[in-house]
Amino acid sequence: MTFHRYSLVWAHLPLAACVLPNPGFDPQATAATTAVDVETELSSSTLGDPETHSSTSPGTTEAETTTASTTADTETDGGTTEASGDTEEAQDCWGLAPDAWSMNALQDAKLGWDPTAPHVSPDGLTLYYMAAASEGEKRWIHRSSRASTADAFAVGEPLVLWPSFLHGFGHPNVTLGETEIILAVSIGAQATDLWYSVHDGETFPAPAVLVGPPNTIAYNEDIASISEDGARMIVQRNDGPANDLLSLTWSFVELERPPNPAPGTPFGGAKEVQLSPITDVPGHVTLCPTLSPDGLHLFFGSTYPLKPSPRESSEILRVFSSERAGLDSPWETPVELTSVADDDPDYDFETCPTSVSRDGCQLFIHRFQFGDVEKADDGYRIVVATRSPEP
Repeated sequence: MTFHRYSLVWAHLPLAACVLPNPGFDPQATAATTAVDVETELSSSTLGDPETHSSTSPGTTEAETTTASTTADTETDGGTTEASGDTEEAQDCWGLAPDAWSMNALQDAKLGWDPTAPHVSPDGLTLYYMAAASEGEKRWIHRSSRASTADAFAVGEPLVLWPSFLHGFGHPNVTLGETEIILAVSIGAQATDLWYSVHDGETFPAPAVLVGPPNTIAYNEDIASISEDGARMIVQRNDGPANDLLSLTWSFVELERPPNPAPGTPFGGAKEVQLSPITDVPGHVTLCPTLSPDGLHLFFGSTYPLKPSPRESSEILRVFSSERAGLDSPWETPVELTSVADDDPDYDFETCPTSVSRDGCQLFIHRFQFGDVEKADDGYRIVVATRSPEP
C-alpha cells in the first residue's frame, strides 16, 4: 500500500508494516516514473532550460491590499462571502469560540490543473499553491488574487518558473511582502529539507538549501509555517517515536529570527513545540503546523486520541487549535475543531490545515484519502472554514 495522493509527510514515512500511499504528503514522481500526486506536490521531472523566471515583482498582487476588510455571514469558496467591507476599525474573529466554523469548498476552476497545498496571504487576498497548466505538465508555485474576501480568486498564474531546477518541491510559504519563499524540497526518495529563494528585484532565482537549525541530516523537514513578520517558524520533522503503523512519527520545532528581517536571514533557536496532552504520550501523529500571522495561534492535524494502527488508519486525522499569551509563552491545551471535520457520508478523508488569515476568519484546509479506503474521484479537496466577527 501507499498513502496515495497529495501529501508530503506520509510519502517519506517509513512504515512499520507496509508503505502506505498518501494523498496529503507523497512526493510526485519524476516524469519518467509513475506519478504519485501529493498534497505537497513534490515534483521531480527533469528539465533543461537554465533560465529562471518570475511573473511578478515582490509585494505586488493583482489586488493591492488595503484592507481592514471584515467578513459578515458568509458562504465562501475561499472566495465568496455574502458581505465584506472596509471598516474604520479592523475587526477579527480571534475572540470567538474556537470551534465555530462553516465549511465551504474552494472554487478552483480558475486556479490551474489540480491545485494543491494552498497558502493564503495574511490579508486573505492572495492564494499561493501548487498547480500545473494541464495534466502531465510540471507543477509550479502559482499565485491568484482577489479584490476582497467577498470575491472568488482570479485566474492563477505561475509565480516562478525554475526549468533548470531538477528537484521536487512543494508547500511554498511566500513571505515578507513576497520577497522570500521557503518551501520543502525533495532530494531522492527519502530526503526532504527546507530551501529558500529571495527575490532579486526581477525574479525569484532557483532555491538554495536553508542553512541552520531547521534542517537536520538524520530526519526530514517537510512542512513549515511562518509568522507574518518572518520572525517565527514552526517546522514539521519526522523524528518522533514509532507506533503500530509507522516506524517514525512527527514533532513540531519552533525557530526564530529578528522580526521583519532581510529576506534569507537564517533562523536559530530550535525548540520542540509542546502541545499537552497530545505530545505527552508518544505515538500520536501530529502534522500540518499552521501558525497564525501574529504567531499566537496554532492549527494542526492530529490523530489524538487514537494512535494509527492497521485497524485504525482512515479518517483519523483531525484538526486542532491552540493559542498562547505571548510568543515565548507555553501553548494552551489544544481544542479539537469538530466543525471542520470531514462530513462526506460516502468516503473517508483525512483533514489537515494549511494557512489562516490575519483576522482569524478564514482557515484553509485540505482533505485527502489514505490507505485502503474506497477512493473518491476527487481524492483531494481544498475547503475553506469561515467565521464572522461579532458585531
